[in-house]
Amino acid sequence: MPGSHPDVFGWTGAIDTIPVLQGKIQEFTADSNTLLRQYFGGKGWPFYNIPSSITDSKADRKIPSGANIFVEGPLRDARSSYNNDVYKLSSGGTEPVKETIASEGNQSNLENNQVRLSQNEPQSKIDFVKVGYIATANPPPENENPIPQGTTVTAVNELVVTLSKPLVANIVGSSITFTRPVDDYAGDAMIKLWYSWAQYYLTHWKDRTPSAPTTQTAITGSIEENLATLSFKNEHRELVPGMAVKGPGLDDAMTEVGIHQGNAVILKIASDAKSVTLSQVANKPSKDAIFTIHPPQSLLWTPTTQEDAGHPLIEFAFPNAPDCRPGSPNRKNAICRHDPYAFSQQVYLIMASINQISLKNNDNVCKFMQDVIGANMGFIFTQAAKDSDDGKMVSAMIRDMIKSVLRGVSDFTKYPDVVNNQGTHTSWYPDPSEPHGN
Repeated sequence: MPGSHPDVFGWTGAIDTIPVLQGKIQEFTADSNTLLRQYFGGKGWPFYNIPSSITDSKADRKIPSGANIFVEGPLRDARSSYNNDVYKLSSGGTEPVKETIASEGNQSNLENNQVRLSQNEPQSKIDFVKVGYIATANPPPENENPIPQGTTVTAVNELVVTLSKPLVANIVGSSITFTRPVDDYAGDAMIKLWYSWAQYYLTHWKDRTPSAPTTQTAITGSIEENLATLSFKNEHRELVPGMAVKGPGLDDAMTEVGIHQGNAVILKIASDAKSVTLSQVANKPSKDAIFTIHPPQSLLWTPTTQEDAGHPLIEFAFPNAPDCRPGSPNRKNAICRHDPYAFSQQVYLIMASINQISLKNNDNVCKFMQDVIGANMGFIFTQAAKDSDDGKMVSAMIRDMIKSVLRGVSDFTKYPDVVNNQGTHTSWYPDPSEPHGN
């Protein structure tokens, strides 16, 4: 009877065979590949650390989406379900995260910041230890911990390991756990790139509106419940997309779970400058109320210290950027599809909108970036707001901004894709192997 002994089947919706697909994935994930070149510093796109992918470079590989690189990467200490001692993604390496090694009983003739490892340990464990790795002691319960917190390896000479800090107690009887420092080349590079573009807008937001206020400004406006349009009786041509808006119906706006973090921002300004579309819908009506407008604000999880993923940010410079200012004849030409100002504005508006998500759904940079690239706008609103017409409209606006940025243009609805006779995209999807800007 048909179907009584089903086999394992799967459909990809593609006309090519699995070997063809895997060949492309192998090329995409290989180090020093020509598809990405220096996009990740010469490394390939990460793949999942499935045992066969680690032991056999020619085995089939499974790769994560752009959004999942963050939450399934080493920045979140995500481990493989096949081997909990290995990171889930190859962006954290394919070797173990840590090794625990016994100390030798004879610790004579050493400096006070040195330790001799047990000669009975496998050589593979000894070879694991590298300069820069974090050292943590595991003393017997009755003994004092001999290795201070924050100690790293500064040198390795056969069985003798030199530490960055002196021992504070006898190491004999203790094992030592050596842990690789977290290094996520993919997550770090993408966090750096997105925040650098946002920072570019925070630096240049006023360039095309010299009259824009640089301090908070009070404006009288009206807004209806579950609507995102803030209306004014007078023109306000000093406003700029990305400005934060505070006021009744917005200050206590709730998201899917909990109160918002970042403020609502201006996504769009009407042509008559008498209304703006916000990134949030009001939770109550307000007529002729006072709203406070703020210059574009810094984003949550912005990398500011050496320990932050993505630090330091890239300081973009575009000396040969096209003139795409209002009134320029280039405004309607395809040359402006890569206008740095407009592109950075889109990036900032996306991130500032996702910035509103409550702490429960947005408590670290990896979750934030997953929501940005994964277009998880639903977290911004309550269910009622999400179901409202304006909630759907705002979600669609942010979605289209994300689609534009991921296609490498400021607005994909203004600048359609062009594919030449060789099948190469000449408008969307800039080649990641080619550097741009300075």
